[in-house]
Amino acid sequence: MAALDFRGFQDDDLLGIFMQLCSERPSLQARILEALTGGEGNPFEQRFVGLVKKFDPAKRFGFIECAEVSQQFGRDPFLSDMQIGLFTNGSQVSFRLTVSKDGKPQAQDLEP
Repeated sequence: MAALDFRGFQDDDLLGIFMQLCSERPSLQARILEALTGGEGNPFEQRFVGLVKKFDPAKRFGFIECAEVSQQFGRDPFLSDMQIGLFTNGSQVSFRLTVSKDGKPQAQDLEP
């Protein structure tokens, strides 16, 4: 197979192509994760620790301050009202990470 030239694409375009490929070809997901992690396991099974910040009940969302996730994604993970439970701003939480369709980190399965 000839090498593909992606130099003319924007990062967001490539991410969209990648996400579509993963959704349409689920059998590739495990192989892609293995290639990206060097066989070190699924990074989305890992738990992270951070502080709930800027959660606004009226807007029904907020974020978790987590340096490790911010370093990887360039932003704090999103926190929906469906995940916050009884936690409040300033609460330290452990969470699992997922990624939205547009490549943004999201906090799931919060625990103390």
